[in-house]
Amino acid sequence: MKQFFYTLRYLVYRKGSNSIKVISLTLGLAVALVLFSKVAFELSYDRFYPDADRIYRIQRLIYSGETTAYDGPVVFGPVATAMKNDLAEVEEMVTTSRIPTTEEIYIHEENRFRIKRMSVQSSFFDVFGIKLLQGHADDLNVNSHIFLSESLARRVFGEEDPMGKPFLRKGSEKPLLVAGVYTDLPANSHLTMDAVTGFGYDPAEMPWLGRDSFLGYVKLRPGVSAEEVEAKIPAMLTKYYDVEAEKAKGNDIHYVLKPVTQLHSHDDTVRRLLTVLSVLAFSLLFISAMNYLLVSLSSLMVRAKSVGIYKCSGATNRNVFSMFFFETLGLILISVGLAVFLIFLFKVPIENMIQTSLKNVFMYNIWVPLSVIGVLLLCTGIVPAVVFSRIPVSQVFRSYSLHKNRWKSSLLFTQFAGIAFVCTLLFVIVRQYDLLMNKDMGYSMEHVYFTEDMSGQSGEQYKVIKSELENMAQVKSVSVATNLPLDFMNGDIIVIPESNEQFSTRFMAADKDYLHTFGIQMAQGRAFTEENTQSSTILVNEKFASIMGWGESPIGRRLKTFMSNEPMEVIGVVKDFQLMALFKQESEMLKDIPPLVIFPMNPTEDVWWARKRIVVKLHEASAPVVAQLNKRLTSIAQDEDAYFMSYVDKMELSYIEARMFRKAVMIAALIMLLITFIGLYGYTDDEVNRRSKEIAIRKIVGASARDVLYTINKGVLIISVPALVIGLFISHIVGSSWLQQFAVKIALDAPLFIFSSMLVLGGIILCITVRTWRVANENPVNHLRTE
Repeated sequence: MKQFFYTLRYLVYRKGSNSIKVISLTLGLAVALVLFSKVAFELSYDRFYPDADRIYRIQRLIYSGETTAYDGPVVFGPVATAMKNDLAEVEEMVTTSRIPTTEEIYIHEENRFRIKRMSVQSSFFDVFGIKLLQGHADDLNVNSHIFLSESLARRVFGEEDPMGKPFLRKGSEKPLLVAGVYTDLPANSHLTMDAVTGFGYDPAEMPWLGRDSFLGYVKLRPGVSAEEVEAKIPAMLTKYYDVEAEKAKGNDIHYVLKPVTQLHSHDDTVRRLLTVLSVLAFSLLFISAMNYLLVSLSSLMVRAKSVGIYKCSGATNRNVFSMFFFETLGLILISVGLAVFLIFLFKVPIENMIQTSLKNVFMYNIWVPLSVIGVLLLCTGIVPAVVFSRIPVSQVFRSYSLHKNRWKSSLLFTQFAGIAFVCTLLFVIVRQYDLLMNKDMGYSMEHVYFTEDMSGQSGEQYKVIKSELENMAQVKSVSVATNLPLDFMNGDIIVIPESNEQFSTRFMAADKDYLHTFGIQMAQGRAFTEENTQSSTILVNEKFASIMGWGESPIGRRLKTFMSNEPMEVIGVVKDFQLMALFKQESEMLKDIPPLVIFPMNPTEDVWWARKRIVVKLHEASAPVVAQLNKRLTSIAQDEDAYFMSYVDKMELSYIEARMFRKAVMIAALIMLLITFIGLYGYTDDEVNRRSKEIAIRKIVGASARDVLYTINKGVLIISVPALVIGLFISHIVGSSWLQQFAVKIALDAPLFIFSSMLVLGGIILCITVRTWRVANENPVNHLRTE
């Protein structure tokens, strides 16, 4: 009870220094709790499945000579089934379509729902241990059936029984029937679908070296290792195709198993991001703790007398330790409450920044915030308590305060290193993001808009829509195509006749106006015209022509592809332009600019292998013009779901994680600056008070205000300069690691680090000067009256 009384009295009567402590702890805790919990959430992906340690995804490796042409999860249809049939170590398998990244529109009665659907085999639920609430897994083999997640079923049908109810996909004539409902998958799952359907065919019947657009998963029997299975795969492959003949063609294919628990957390981009976020969170929490210790130890001279009185009255070292420890506990509890309040006050912007709901982040990892609070309490509670409790009574009233300056200097050193690290890292991220958004991609995206979902439109309707949009005065050009340059395009295997070697190319289809709409230039030959959009002609990019070894005469060459029944004539070569976003690709076939084939497409034709988009380029992209464009599209297409999206917005979405990271570092930098300058201001205030008589004497013997400012600044600069060097070094290491995920990146040159260090150093000097200015210009007699 006495400890509680002393603690309460201290918190009430020392409002000034306690406010500083609470502010720094609150800000540091708020950001650290969110970032550490975000990191723990990302690391917990896919660990909730029953038997998660026995589930693996099949990875395909394609070697071309000494290089890895492809390293990824996309496999041929029969692979997973063959493993189940031929390898006794495999208990169960499932083949699925790729993880959906776009939404489809489904209709029930008059309501429309945007959902993500995935095609799977009926063994899907057994492999992942997903519980079926209604229906039987075998019903998934019926083409007209669809299984919904529990939340989607409730959203669509409310409290009604969904079984047997129709659910119509937009653009289809016949609705699917709900044949099952399964439990919702947690947010920390790499499977992001709302519904699943069957394939409508057996993937095992697809050719072994044909269409590679599937994912394969296997569940191994208890006690079986992935290495045991991988060792038997090469012999298994020889049963299905001539492995040696394919190797001779440069198509050396291998399969390995990747634990499902590592699919997300071991991704290189995710690991780099989590590493930096962890360092950032630790830095911020550490700086907050150091600032708390700095303020606490700065009060040693003021509180030494009261400690001495406590000891003279019979208090033991243990009593003094408990008193100071409980003071810290009280301040941390107040800070935790305020931090939680701030987190939920800014709930929406925080969730937008971390791309996850706070409920998910904290619900699955409640131990993380508790651990952070516990560690902070130990660090900030024990050190001041030990320092104060060990002061001998005989020294309390002497010059003990002279020995504590080393404590303050070391604490200030860590704060300066931290702020230099975070500020420099922020400059790196801002410059890199600016490079990504302004890099010349080889095409123009200014004033370009595209349709996101136009399913259900016939070929003739596309022609009418294009014609009507072209007649609008605000529209510069209109095109119909299967892909945008940012899309991940389908692939095809091309054989080089001279060497019989193979390589993978991307392909798409577009009409005659596509190149003009995006401002893509021709390198040789001619583009598509109205006449040749129905002929056997193609365009290729410069990279494709280079790989084929066509030299300066690619025009007129004929090429056989998987997408065509007869050889196609190359009529033009387009200049290379960037495909997909500027992320680093591990697979050789996707590095830099991949080879590309563009097939001709007439807007009236239906494309079975891709959906069509309408792309427009406007003269001016103002909000009223875009609104008028959308209104016109909806009217012509008679589709309330049809709309145009900005290509620039799509580009920004490609780098949403980089933008999130930029915001996180920016907030951390601002908070760390505030905490550091609060601590620096307190340090300077303590120094000025401690040296006030020295300053007065200096002024009496002729020192100017400038000399006084120089003296105080010099002491701090001796600490700050080496601290800044260490902070810059750490930011270089962390920044370099973060930049590895991009195909193009800024140079971490000297001007960037010099600018950052000068900015931080200028802030330090300004803070010291502001606090010291009054004393430096004050009448020295005011500080010598008591002598």
